[in-house]
Amino acid sequence: MNRYCEIPACPNFARPGRHTCTSHQARQHRAQLPVEPAPEVDLEEVEFIVRSGLSAADLPRAEQQAVVAQLASRRTPASRIAELVGVSERTVHRWQTGNQAA
Repeated sequence: MNRYCEIPACPNFARPGRHTCTSHQARQHRAQLPVEPAPEVDLEEVEFIVRSGLSAADLPRAEQQAVVAQLASRRTPASRIAELVGVSERTVHRWQTGNQAA
């Protein structure tokens, strides 16, 4: 005999031998996954790089993205930003639009 998921208002059948449906089992699993902390950005170092015009190629990715954002706010051309940060122009445009997937 099939029984329903024990989550209130869920119309799905529970998985065999379980109390919840597949959808709720996946949600419960995702809720237990550890959340990675956001990388810390050294804003002083980012500001120094932006003011001095030094290369940001050896900075961590989060700091490189902060440099790109600050240089873009100063209307620096994408080609110059790419040269300073050590990435392609395409990556600069991706980071500016918020698509930060590599």
